[in-house]
Amino acid sequence: MTNNRKLMEDVEAYRTGEENYDMCEALKGIQEEGIAIGRELGLEQGLEQGIRGMAELFRELGLPDERIIGKLREKFSMTRQEAERVLAGAEKE
Repeated sequence: MTNNRKLMEDVEAYRTGEENYDMCEALKGIQEEGIAIGRELGLEQGLEQGIRGMAELFRELGLPDERIIGKLREKFSMTRQEAERVLAGAEKE
């Protein structure tokens, strides 16, 4: 039902009698995995918003685009294309 690889392995082990199987523990594991994924996605989104906000601030302060791109590359180890995309996104907001 969940297509969770670990759960499917546990179910197969239970069916073949290889291991004792505790459904509550399995569901708890799925829940913890979901929480970890959610945290990771939240951190990524927060970082993206922060970087975009920094680019907007630099632009508001009158820094030239080349300088902003350079700072984004320096501080966040971005490629030039990534920094240009961030700057283009800052223009839209």
